[in-house]
Amino acid sequence: MKLLECLKRAFIVRKCIICDDAISYNIKLPICDECHKYWVSTLDILCDKCGYESEYCTCASKRMLIGVDFVTFCIFYKSNSENPVNHIVYKLKEEYIGEVFNFCADLMAAKAKKMFAKRNLSFNDYIVVYPKRRKKAILKYGYDHGREVARLFAKKLGLSYMDCFDNSGKKEQKTLDRRERYANAKQSYSLKKNIDVKDKKFIIIDDVLTTGSTISACSTLLKEKGAKSVVAVCFAKDI
Repeated sequence: MKLLECLKRAFIVRKCIICDDAISYNIKLPICDECHKYWVSTLDILCDKCGYESEYCTCASKRMLIGVDFVTFCIFYKSNSENPVNHIVYKLKEEYIGEVFNFCADLMAAKAKKMFAKRNLSFNDYIVVYPKRRKKAILKYGYDHGREVARLFAKKLGLSYMDCFDNSGKKEQKTLDRRERYANAKQSYSLKKNIDVKDKKFIIIDDVLTTGSTISACSTLLKEKGAKSVVAVCFAKDI
């Protein structure tokens, strides 16, 4: 075992990413046994629009997104309820925890593989990108969770990664209604200067799909500059 791993196990307490209880380094998932049962139960949540589980729900691709060839996500998320997904999303956004980033990236990479195979698509030449976090939020929390997950996702699939968006937004999306979200996202996001996206294929990584405004704004920017294909992979879909 590498020295760094030995030191980590000796001096750093590994915690469940849901309840924060201490867990053993021998456990594969960063979730304690009790929370794992809780987590598994969330996999049975059905879409409140179509009635399908996340594996088959296509509501987002039909009614929410502009300029995206298809979107896929790992699990449903109910923002006003108490469930494991809420805890993970909260920590993803507000606490810099490597195991949370890795957990989300693992699930998203597995789901992307499944959905690409289902459509007989290859990952060849796809570039991973992400909607940049607001500057105010980066200063507050000290990191951009989207960047962390996107880089891990790209690494797991052996894909190229590109930091191509700027975000000049002043307002948080979660404080706005559907119409305001679309307007705010469109005004906030822009492509960085000297970024060439023509004839390239992209995978946009995002944490939670709510109205689709953020992904729509970013995909539109890419398509307007000649991107060949844009797909989206999200950790969760708000229902």
